[in-house]
This record gives sequence, structure tokens and C-alpha cells, in this order.
Amino acid sequence: MNLIRLVYISSATPPMSDEALAALVEQARTFNVEHGLTGMLIYAEGNFLQVLEGDAREVDDLFERICRDPSHAHLLCLERAPITRREFSDWSMGFRNLSGVECEDLPDWLTGIPGKGLPPAREGMALLQHYGQGEG
Repeated sequence: MNLIRLVYISSATPPMSDEALAALVEQARTFNVEHGLTGMLIYAEGNFLQVLEGDAREVDDLFERICRDPSHAHLLCLERAPITRREFSDWSMGFRNLSGVECEDLPDWLTGIPGKGLPPAREGMALLQHYGQGEG
């Protein structure tokens, strides 16, 4: 298997309700189990930060679908790299919905319009790992 990690940010169009997010995460978990993918998704101030891990073809196919999805705007790939092990191997899709006070310390690149002050890929992964502790 040719394992890769892909990290991206995007804006939801329109911003998503808690119910819509729950449905999206459930759909993603089912899809990811069927396709051998793992990862973590953060939703904050109307923006997504996500990491996908798995076979390169499966990850790339899913990312192409996400890129064509009209519910994403300002979509930017922060990292696509080969990996030797998964960071989120226990989860089909970890998830955190950050709001209010939780967003105060988040970087502008996540709470504003993606692409304004683009982060280093490792900063995105560090946030995913931090908020992913104990989630799944």
C-alpha cells in the first residue's frame, strides 16, 4: 500500500448547522471505513481543517470529490506527503466542532478566509493532533 497524508482547509458554503455537521461526519465515517481511510476533521468559524490518511489513490479520489463539492470554497491543500504510519489509525474520522471561546486562540488562517496567512503544513497537523486527543 502506498500510504499518504493529505491536509487541507476550506470554507463551508454556507456555514453548517450542528445537525448538518453530524450527518456529514457520519457519512464520512462510513465512507472512510469502506475505503480504508482514516483522519481527523475540525470545524471552526465556518471553516474545515482536515487530514486524510490512506492509500494514495483512495485519498486522491476522495480529495477530487471534495474539490468538486459546491459546499466547499477557498479550498487549499496544505500538504500531500507519503507516510510510513498513520497518525489517526484508530479512527475512521475524528471530529471536533470548535466554537465560541474555543476559537479565541485559533490562528487567523483557520477562523478567517482560508488562504489569508497560509500556515505551514506542520501547524495544521499540530492543531489536528491537539484537538484529536481523546476524540474519534
